[in-house]
Amino acid sequence: MDLFCRRSVAARCCPHLCRAHLDSEPLSELPQRLLEPGKLGGMARIKQTADFLLVAGDIYDGQDRSLRAQLRLRDGLVRLAERGNLGVLISGGCDREGRLPWTPFLGAIRAVKQKTTLYISIHCGLVDQETAFSLKAAGVDQTLLDVIGDDETYRDIYHVDFGVERIAASLDALDKARLPTVPHIVCGLYHGKMRGERQALAMISRHDVKQVVIV
Repeated sequence: MDLFCRRSVAARCCPHLCRAHLDSEPLSELPQRLLEPGKLGGMARIKQTADFLLVAGDIYDGQDRSLRAQLRLRDGLVRLAERGNLGVLISGGCDREGRLPWTPFLGAIRAVKQKTTLYISIHCGLVDQETAFSLKAAGVDQTLLDVIGDDETYRDIYHVDFGVERIAASLDALDKARLPTVPHIVCGLYHGKMRGERQALAMISRHDVKQVVIV
């Protein structure tokens, strides 16, 4: 999953950490000056307050997300908060069902919220009611969700074999969990053609949202 840490709108310092793989052992052939104890590597080397931090690629080494890796992620975010950063945006790739693997991250998110005042926003993907309530309980402050109003657009562009009723169900689940949601609509998503955008607005209008992003 990717993580974006923001301090100010007028960003000047933008460190990037790619493919952290916190479970991996350091490669012995790498220069020691590039390695840090605890294998947090690049995140541990940030010595000043960053305007935002982008951790791109795989945080964990594989499907088995260990407690050790989660603790390193937690500790890295706590250090960033101590240096004055205000919030994080957590995002990542979804599976064939449009879902993100939130369960292994909930403990780290909860611990960060208990230890810091970081504002946590996530690109949540499709969620059921259980997942929505779990994200709320972990302390997530805000969810972002793409809303598509046309079945063919959704299937063709997102490569899924189901329709937009699952997006509507996700909006319902987030509503029931009382998780503030910022829906996103991408105009011209269907090969540059306007198709389903009005229906997407209609889907959103059924919910008490405070913000909508239209791209």
